Amino acid sequence: MGITVTLSLIDLSIFDQQLAPAYFRYADSSDTSWLVALTKAAVADYTVAAGNVPDLPSLDVYQEYLDILTGKAFYSADGAPQDQLRGTSPSDLKILIDSSIAPDLMRLVCIPHDLQTVEQNMSHRQLMTYLYRHSLLVEKYFTFAAEPTGRIPLVKLGEWSRFFSSEEIRQLHGELAHIPRPEERDVLDGGFDNLRALLQAANTRSDLGLLMTVL
Repeated sequence: MGITVTLSLIDLSIFDQQLAPAYFRYADSSDTSWLVALTKAAVADYTVAAGNVPDLPSLDVYQEYLDILTGKAFYSADGAPQDQLRGTSPSDLKILIDSSIAPDLMRLVCIPHDLQTVEQNMSHRQLMTYLYRHSLLVEKYFTFAAEPTGRIPLVKLGEWSRFFSSEEIRQLHGELAHIPRPEERDVLDGGFDNLRALLQAANTRSDLGLLMTVL
């Protein structure tokens, strides 16, 4: 099975002021109270994000996370049935928070709700073939000959996540602006215009970060 690479816009102020502190508080002292508060707020605002953020888990999933965090339901990493559980072990809770709760909160609260273009799949074959033909810079990043040099987030969306630096965003935006708009329908359907809009937003709004993720 191949990997999938995505680009996502992240609201840096929400990430830095809400999600990262809540995760760090848990990681530092096993205190889940800030994660609970953030999850409650996310559940209350779910419908605002649901129509705009791709591949968002259902509201029931976030409610289940909240029940586990508050001890109303239990979780076992080995899949034991609920009726056989008497609690959630600290190690199982850490697995769930690291692999599911924190990343899914990041998708819900940190991907901006005020934009139509928030994410782009960079594994679409026809799109990437077209981009590689016109840009060595794009080819370097998405064949992993080079990595983004921005910060590595405390919470990641997939197996690996890293932000592009402001200068790298500027360079990528410039590259995309000079690549001719394709005539091929399969390249357009792969997200060429969406990618341009994504880079435009990242380049013009200092409150947004551009996150590269390997799923």
